[in-house]
Formats: sequence, C-alpha cells, structure tokens
Amino acid sequence: MTMKTISVSEAKSSLSEQIRRVQKGGTVVITDRGRPVARLVGIASVLKDADWIVELEREGLLRRPIAELSADFLAGPRPNDSNVLAALLEDREDRL
Repeated sequence: MTMKTISVSEAKSSLSEQIRRVQKGGTVVITDRGRPVARLVGIASVLKDADWIVELEREGLLRRPIAELSADFLAGPRPNDSNVLAALLEDREDRL
C-alpha cells in the first residue's frame, strides 16, 4: 500500500478511514497548509524498528510491562473514581 497525503481538516473528517488504511499497511501524511506536520502509521511498523523504545526505557520515560494482561482483564470490576485517584497517588509515591 502506498503513502497518502491529506490535510488536517480531511484527517479530522475521515479518521476511521485513515486508520483502516494504516491497519492494512499504508501510511498517511497529514499536512497543515501544505506542509507535512504528522505521519500516521500502523503500530506494527513502529514496533519493528523499536530502537526508540529502548532509548525511552533507558531514559526512564517508559517502563515495559512485566507480564501480559489476562484475557479477562477488561471484564473485571472497575474501580470508582476515588480509588483511581488514590491508586495513582500511591503509585507516584512509590516511584520517589
């Protein structure tokens, strides 16, 4: 599949279509007033060239998962908002 160039306004109005395009292996370049400002690519192509991920991990900006999520993870009980805030604050304290 080839690269397609579209404007920001076209990207906003056809996002689902553009996502389908990149899922099939295509690339979409988004322009603002004719100048390229972003590139939409499938995540699989990004992960193949994952040197930048290693660099982010080395800089402490990314932490890889220690295990895969179970298949029923999203079906589990959801915390209420106050529990989420408490968990977030606790996680941040643990990192200090």
